[in-house]
Amino acid sequence: MPRHLAGVVLFALAAWLVWAAWRRKAALQDAARAGAAPAATLHRSLATLAELGPPLLLFGLAAGGLEVTLAFFLTGEGGGVFSVLDLLGFLALLAAWGHWVVLRSRYRPDRPFG
Repeated sequence: MPRHLAGVVLFALAAWLVWAAWRRKAALQDAARAGAAPAATLHRSLATLAELGPPLLLFGLAAGGLEVTLAFFLTGEGGGVFSVLDLLGFLALLAAWGHWVVLRSRYRPDRPFG
């Protein structure tokens, strides 16, 4: 397997996640402009989870990214198996996932927005 293949694939996945988040946001904004009625509201406990979940997940992603980065350099550049591009691709995927979760929770069909 080529040395940088994992990094390239991870960057592609990160780009897809960001694109999917933007498409969802645009689709919901278009529906709101067209006057579509919001979906049924979430149960109060689920709405609370939707508000509290993303910050907790972002903290976990940041902590996980820091641990992976530390392990990468402590093993001597990924133990000779992974390249810096692979590490950057993984970190980009974590950041894209965080972005996706934030937009997914902020732009919900049951929530009015402008």
